[in-house]
Amino acid sequence: MSNPSSWSTPQLSSTPGPLSGTMSGGNPVFIATEQGLGKGGVYKIYVTRSGLYGGKLANQDPKASRGVMVHLGLIGWIIGGIMAKKAEQQMAEKEAVYDSVSPEDSRFMGIDPGNFRIEPSSISSIEVKSKLGLAGWSSDYDCSFLLHSTDGKKRTFFVKKGLGGEALQNALRALTMNISMK
Repeated sequence: MSNPSSWSTPQLSSTPGPLSGTMSGGNPVFIATEQGLGKGGVYKIYVTRSGLYGGKLANQDPKASRGVMVHLGLIGWIIGGIMAKKAEQQMAEKEAVYDSVSPEDSRFMGIDPGNFRIEPSSISSIEVKSKLGLAGWSSDYDCSFLLHSTDGKKRTFFVKKGLGGEALQNALRALTMNISMK
């Protein structure tokens, strides 16, 4: 990985849109957690006409550390809180690195081995769920999407609060017109 300070910086809009942010040019940006066997992680997601890009921020939501440690009593709760705070700080630092380079730049994929790019041609459909029900295991998430690829694989992402199902559907429409809301 090259020195992040030498990278060009795409400017985020100073006026917040319906998402957690937009890059210059109006491309949506939001935070989502992927769920699934052998998968997972917290990603900063960039939606552009050339694809869906995920910059991995962490292996799990920092609040999960606190939830696991609370079973060890008061000391576990305190340790979990310290771990969560440190993980949140590391995520913020990594997010700043992602914001310093365009997701379409070849250097973006080299920041973390967990980063991904999904081309629009490999997406067969997307299902957006505006209500999470029991799957919404945390109050930090308010909608999700299930991405079906042309090779039959599926990926599920839970989107952090502040977006909403309709705004998510509109953002993902740049990738495919085969999108449904449930």
